Amino acid sequence: MKKKLFLPVIVLLISFSICSGQEKVEKYCEVRIYSRWNDDNRQKISINIGNTDTNFKDSSILNSLLAIDNFHNTVDVLDYMAKLGWDIVTISSIHFSTTKIYFKKVFDKSEFKIVNN
Repeated sequence: MKKKLFLPVIVLLISFSICSGQEKVEKYCEVRIYSRWNDDNRQKISINIGNTDTNFKDSSILNSLLAIDNFHNTVDVLDYMAKLGWDIVTISSIHFSTTKIYFKKVFDKSEFKIVNN
């Protein structure tokens, strides 16, 4: 009886190790928020997604990140990034009118296309 179960268990364990072998990639971005109190209390938002040696296969990911430039306050940016699945790593103030927020998200390596230089 034990011999009959041995082979199926080994096959099952090997298939689990193959299926769970996806490589994960942590991607970071920086959002800068500049306060401009003379312009209807609006804030200027900009995003830095790092160098372009790796690109997303799905261009909608990049487009959704670049849409942050259209926001005008910190709360909207935080809500939007949370909706996209990004987590806050740290928040810091450069001086009284500029705030930097670093976000992180874990992707499967298969979501990127590698660009060789």
